[in-house]
Amino acid sequence: MEKNQNGVVGEHDMSKPPEVNTFDPSWSDEGILQLELVSLSKRYPKHLEPYLLQSFPKTQQVFSIIRFTYMVDPYNSCITLSTTRKEPAVIRRAKEFLQLVVHHMPTQLAFKLFTGWLSSDIIKIWRQDGGLCKDIGVSGEQFHERKNLFRDSRDALERLTSCKIIIQSMTIVVIGKSEGIKIVRDMVKDCFVSNESPAPKIRRAERELARKDIEAVRRRLHEKQH
Repeated sequence: MEKNQNGVVGEHDMSKPPEVNTFDPSWSDEGILQLELVSLSKRYPKHLEPYLLQSFPKTQQVFSIIRFTYMVDPYNSCITLSTTRKEPAVIRRAKEFLQLVVHHMPTQLAFKLFTGWLSSDIIKIWRQDGGLCKDIGVSGEQFHERKNLFRDSRDALERLTSCKIIIQSMTIVVIGKSEGIKIVRDMVKDCFVSNESPAPKIRRAERELARKDIEAVRRRLHEKQH
């Protein structure tokens, strides 16, 4: 034991700074900072592989800007996103991105999720768990008729809602603003559950928007005159 400058005897000399363990497991032996990597993977259908490989260079480039690594593994039919970022919103968008891509959403469009102002939805339309037609007794023939009914209105619905809509065998995939996605989901449900064509509702909505635009122009002209 040692005496400190005040003559006090103890196990530790309080006049000296305490020893500090400077070891940090996030640093390697070479002094390089090692951050924990978060990796998310999703298997894709084999027929998507040519597109994913073709679009890989551009997709990899845009992801590098936001500190992500994007990989396509043809051997395991798998796409992977890796990052050291930990923000929950960013990780959630990465999961959404993978879901959209394996459901045939173009990678450059799905990447727009990371802007923070777009959302997505995958609507199950057949008899799978959570599917719109699971418990309503729709036959296969009726299902295909309703899908064609919806397909006929897709372009108009995309213009109305500013959403991108992709129709698949058992799902409909949507990306856009949340209010537009809600309109799409409601019209999908009415079409597949109630056999209602979206076309009349779209025309009514377009007329309503046109009236609002005309009224807005009239108000602006009136304000200028006064």
